Amino acid sequence: MKLYEISADYAKLMEAIENGEIPEEAIADTLEGIEGAFDDKIDNIACIIKDYTGDIEKLKAEETALAKRRKSLEKSKDWLIQYISNALTVAGKKEFTTTRNKITFRPSEAVVVDDTFIDWAMKNRKDLLSAEVKINKDAIKAALKNGELLDGAMIEKRMNIQVR
Repeated sequence: MKLYEISADYAKLMEAIENGEIPEEAIADTLEGIEGAFDDKIDNIACIIKDYTGDIEKLKAEETALAKRRKSLEKSKDWLIQYISNALTVAGKKEFTTTRNKITFRPSEAVVVDDTFIDWAMKNRKDLLSAEVKINKDAIKAALKNGELLDGAMIEKRMNIQVR
């Protein structure tokens, strides 16, 4: 039997008891059976939640470790690219070819801006800027707790379940 079915049966039983539809001698046995099944389901689901929580933490740790490893490899790769680029440039070679590799230089363009550009663009050409608006909920919460009135913002009280 599924948890929602047990919950519905429990609600029906409580309604039947309140309406006097069930004899008193049958109430205890019926209630005990439903509560036992309900408690077992809740307990089993709580165990699953704890298992998931453990798995999630392990996966987060693995993601962090893999990200660190990836970043380290990317840094090493970039250093090696710069290293052979400098070596080929100093040697005056624009191309290097073996049976396994072919290295060539290709022209490219890159936009370089300094800090003064942002100020200039804010005054003259805002279309050249992209701004990602991000809400700082911690700052909003602090302001609201300090008594500030902020349109469209409030602190909402919630009940969050904890499984330990």
